[in-house]
Amino acid sequence: MKKEHMVLVATLGLALVAIPAFADDRINSLPTTTIGTSTNHVQAPVVKQKKLQEVKREIEEARKETRSEVKDIREKALKETHEAREGLHDEVKTLRQGVASSTATGTAPMFKKLIEERREHFKNQLEERKDEVKKKIEIEKLRLNEKLKTIKDERKKQTVQKVNAEIQVINTRKLEHYSNVLNQIEEVLKKVGTRVDNAAVRGLNVSNVRTNITAVETAIATARASIVTQSSKVYTVTVTTEGNLKNDTGVTRKALQKDLSVVQDLVKAAHDALRKTAVSLAQVPRINDTNGSATSTATSIGQTETTTTATSTATSTATN
Repeated sequence: MKKEHMVLVATLGLALVAIPAFADDRINSLPTTTIGTSTNHVQAPVVKQKKLQEVKREIEEARKETRSEVKDIREKALKETHEAREGLHDEVKTLRQGVASSTATGTAPMFKKLIEERREHFKNQLEERKDEVKKKIEIEKLRLNEKLKTIKDERKKQTVQKVNAEIQVINTRKLEHYSNVLNQIEEVLKKVGTRVDNAAVRGLNVSNVRTNITAVETAIATARASIVTQSSKVYTVTVTTEGNLKNDTGVTRKALQKDLSVVQDLVKAAHDALRKTAVSLAQVPRINDTNGSATSTATSIGQTETTTTATSTATSTATN
């Protein structure tokens, strides 16, 4: 019995010794996992990096498109400006040639005919742009109405639409006014040209007056070119928010006023050149002497006063 008990104890002891060893083997045979190096931990930063690269790529493409659009707009504006300058240069060149021709021959009718031809050309330029401007106005009107759909207050909508229409009417009316002023300046210039031709026939030195006449014609051509350019512009209120509508309409009004002030300054420059011409004519020695008699002198003085009065009328009209 004791022998059997001792054998059992020995067997159990061997078993207890073997269990830890077996456990160590099982633990050592398990796959080793390193914290922070699992697939999920590695892939997350990679995905974020790819998304960032895609966003950067999209931003860069958008920037390129924007740069391209801005470049196209600038090139178009430069082209239009260049064409306008070339047209103005050719017109001024024609004017000077016409004045030189009239001066050389000493015939006022040719000078008057040249003025009428230029005036007709100017009218045709304005007429050619009318249909195009009407189409632009309709397109901008539709765009404005689309923007106004976001405005809830119907009264505010109607006010913006009314102001927008008024701005375009003001532009048209002001340009018509400036055109009429330039016509008046030309009428006075015709009278000055007639007196200059008469003085040249009498052997008086009127070269300075003729130079000033050319300056007036150049100023008129420049002012008319600006009127043609301004007539092609269409003004539309840019709607931002409902609470900012008053400011939106104000910005558009100021833009119109700024552009019209440029035209007005050019018209005034033409008027100033005319006044300078009239003054230089009056300063020509013996300009009022026809036959050396008191009667002829009085007649010439009356003609000078008529020219001066007409010039003053054009002056006051240009500044309004």
